[in-house]
Amino acid sequence: MKINSWILALAYMCLIFILSSFPLEFPEVVDKLDPTKFSLHVVEYSILGLLLFKASRNFKASTFVGMAYGLSDEIHQYFLPFRTFSLFDWLADIIGVILGVLIFMKLKL
Repeated sequence: MKINSWILALAYMCLIFILSSFPLEFPEVVDKLDPTKFSLHVVEYSILGLLLFKASRNFKASTFVGMAYGLSDEIHQYFLPFRTFSLFDWLADIIGVILGVLIFMKLKL
């Protein structure tokens, strides 16, 4: 069962990577906070946080892995056409991971 949880978490991380690899048709604006984009990052990484905690059952480990993955995704986007590294996006990722872990802990799924 635990192996399946890790496979699901890793598969979701691959999905995030694939989706963030698509170049945009226009340059991203990074000098201001976009509430819609911020919310989407929170939801996306809440799911990741939930999956990581389900696999590890460790708050610190799942939070650290999720935060590190969010950072690596932002670095990855820096090298793509019309994509950028955004601290706002990474902050949303961190909030999402923590929220996902806390939701999982509260619901005890």
